[in-house]
Amino acid sequence: MVSGRKKSFLAVPLLLALAVGTHPTTEDGSPAKQIHLRLTFYPPLTDALANTDWSVSTTKLSTYGVKQLGRWILGRKADTLPARLLYCLSDLTLAWGALVYFHEAAHYRVAAREGGDPHIEFQWFQGMTYFNWPAEVAEPDPETMAEACAAGINSSETSARELERGLALGEKAGHADWTAYLVNQLHGTFYLLRSLQPGASVTGGDDNHSWNYYLKQQGITPPDLRNQLGRSLAADVLSVDTWAAFLAMGRYLINGRSDMPWPTWRIGRWRASFPHFSYFRSPRTEVIEARLYLQPQRPVPIELSLAMAIDGEGWRLGGRWLNIATPLKTLRLSPFLALDFYSESGRQPLGFDSGIELDWRLFRQGRIILTFWYSRDDLLRNRIWGYAEKWLARLGMELCL
Repeated sequence: MVSGRKKSFLAVPLLLALAVGTHPTTEDGSPAKQIHLRLTFYPPLTDALANTDWSVSTTKLSTYGVKQLGRWILGRKADTLPARLLYCLSDLTLAWGALVYFHEAAHYRVAAREGGDPHIEFQWFQGMTYFNWPAEVAEPDPETMAEACAAGINSSETSARELERGLALGEKAGHADWTAYLVNQLHGTFYLLRSLQPGASVTGGDDNHSWNYYLKQQGITPPDLRNQLGRSLAADVLSVDTWAAFLAMGRYLINGRSDMPWPTWRIGRWRASFPHFSYFRSPRTEVIEARLYLQPQRPVPIELSLAMAIDGEGWRLGGRWLNIATPLKTLRLSPFLALDFYSESGRQPLGFDSGIELDWRLFRQGRIILTFWYSRDDLLRNRIWGYAEKWLARLGMELCL
């Protein structure tokens, strides 16, 4: 929610202490796959990639820490139905708090970039970001303001996209992970439902109404909120992983197990994940992306994606080859390339996003991740996530617990 304002940070040291040194198991006591915490060394208040990484890692770490604390307190009673209901409730609460904070942090990022003095009010279940434009700083143009209004909702869509990537590629899929995925994936749809209620408005800080308002200021006829709701709901319903998440949650409540195999299908000799659909808002239009993985459970999977602007004036075709081995056994490479095709008048007909991710394993439970790229008028990297059109790099670490 925006109204010219924004938020502060969530602390995790205690939960990290609870998690490190433990030996994770699945609900039936068998060895579990590791959970991966990816931490980009950039402030999540000013960088879109850091916002996503910290949002996902905060949710994973907090829910995992609470689970370990619950087992320590409850002992054998930790696997009873009342305990499982409490775990699900705590997972939902923690995932929602993280979503709200990083949603506001995304608004903050755009306002700070444009010279505002943003401030976040964080109340766990809801938040507000005040942009606070100084007297000497004029309010940005309507296209930039539309980007600022959409940034929060795009943040949760991007977090769901990242959680789906990890689950599809074989990371631990406990009930907390499924809950976090559902909260982020369904957030946009529920927000639009709220925007359709009487009283929701631009002056009340509603992101969807504000985005429509700034589209009008650009001379663009905004899509009806009901049509936006239909497209957002379609993205949720058509994503098979949404249904897998609901089934996993039901299975956990019934018998304490949530280690469902990730749904895949076969294309000849290849196995592929089902497409995951995301619904974004750019500064000028809606964007739908479909993404899947070929050979997702193999050592070197391939990511394919297709995105399109709803107004029909832009397409994006992307690919990524993950975890390519090098002569250095501890170093793996993941190059990526996306090509954009536009028919908008007055804009470049082609855009692209190209780069590479270097994954250097320092020790068994820790890796250094270095990503660098160059993009120009890319539908996702530049228009939705707001990165500048120049060479950029981000350094981070991934911890496996």
